[in-house]
Amino acid sequence: MIGIVSCGVYLPRYFMTGQMLAQAWGTPPGKLARRVAGFDEDPVTLAVQASLGVDADVQAVFFASTTSPYVEKSCATVLSAVLGLPPGVRTLNLAGSLRCATTAIISASDTISAGSAENCLIAAGDMRQAEPGSPEEITLGDAGAAVVLGTENLLAKLLDHASVSSEFLHTWRRQGDRYVRSGDVRFSQQYGYQNTMGEAIAKLLAKTGLKAADISKVILAIPEIRPIRAILKGAGFDQKTQWYDPLTGFTGFSGTPHPLVLLASALENSAPGEKILLCAYGDGADALLFETTERVKELNESAPVKAQLARRKEIPSYARFLDIRNALGRWDQFEGAFASTIMEHRDKEANLGLIARKCTNCGEISTLKLPVCPACKAKRQFEDFKLNCTGSIFTFSQEHYFPTPEPPVTMASVDLDGGGRLLVQMTDYEYESVKIGDRVELVFRKMHEAGGYHNYYWKARPLQ
Repeated sequence: MIGIVSCGVYLPRYFMTGQMLAQAWGTPPGKLARRVAGFDEDPVTLAVQASLGVDADVQAVFFASTTSPYVEKSCATVLSAVLGLPPGVRTLNLAGSLRCATTAIISASDTISAGSAENCLIAAGDMRQAEPGSPEEITLGDAGAAVVLGTENLLAKLLDHASVSSEFLHTWRRQGDRYVRSGDVRFSQQYGYQNTMGEAIAKLLAKTGLKAADISKVILAIPEIRPIRAILKGAGFDQKTQWYDPLTGFTGFSGTPHPLVLLASALENSAPGEKILLCAYGDGADALLFETTERVKELNESAPVKAQLARRKEIPSYARFLDIRNALGRWDQFEGAFASTIMEHRDKEANLGLIARKCTNCGEISTLKLPVCPACKAKRQFEDFKLNCTGSIFTFSQEHYFPTPEPPVTMASVDLDGGGRLLVQMTDYEYESVKIGDRVELVFRKMHEAGGYHNYYWKARPLQ
């Protein structure tokens, strides 16, 4: 039986409320809120952070996003390198449709069934942008999510799935467009959401022979509330007892990761033996049916999504939101930053995978490629050593003149648990509260775009 082995969710620290937007634009205040990615985050880093929380040996990596940082370049390979996976891992990018994460789950299931892999990682990240002042500005949230599909130690079994393809112009973004576009709202609700998702759900129930009453939780991954009642009623579900979505009003609709975010939340709030229907929309619809196992009790205890929801800070102002989204065009790239594709290739194991060197003679751990051990002076006696992502601040400095949307930049020298010392910037923190000895964790972030490409490295944030 194929199903979910592990799952992870990452919600950015910042959130923005409808009240803030109302003050900025002089409109009636709304009750919604959304998560906002930091200036050093993008869909790849969001997906990486979600994937760092999963636990499984994978042979294939699927990256799903409609806002991939690259038009031509695989981001699944970046994800694979950060996770330290071997070169033989199969990598694949999926894009263009808001349901490409659920499509990736179906493709991964086929891959496992064919014997091409035992475990597949599906990671999704999106940062869809709405035009300033538009209603979508409060509904389009940012997030990352990941699941591992496999055959052993399952949290939930994938019982069956059904898909419907529909050429329907609902939301789109052309080459070069900065903001998401959409068609007539009421027409899209009826002929998009209601017809397409209803057809996928009916097809799945017919395949499985189940009735609507057999389903414990129904997840409809769409950003609007109005069509949900019609979809549920048309399929025979009870909105009060079966519909599951406690998040969208607090996180925003995060695009491709959103079905996985809702699924992870449903799993951590389910008992063994529950059937969960997940339906995602985008140029058609995917409907997937899961059944939880005894292992789901582990998620009940750890509650990773609840922990992410609790870790948050309101963004200081609408102007700060525009700045970190680069709507003002101030941070296209740092002109003074250094970039080299040759150095990127040479140091990718260290910069992406956190691989250091350990002296086989004395055990000294070094993050530099030195021919001689700095401790015992032994020559060329090194082996690879994977650095831990947690540690303590040894010393730090505040850089007030470094160009950044959130000055000052704190440079911290971190003594990592298990050995090794790394000099990194800090993020997601209050600079006034930084102290020597503070516990921190390393997170994967975008540094700059010098050289015309995305330069990634690790930063430190306070350990929660």
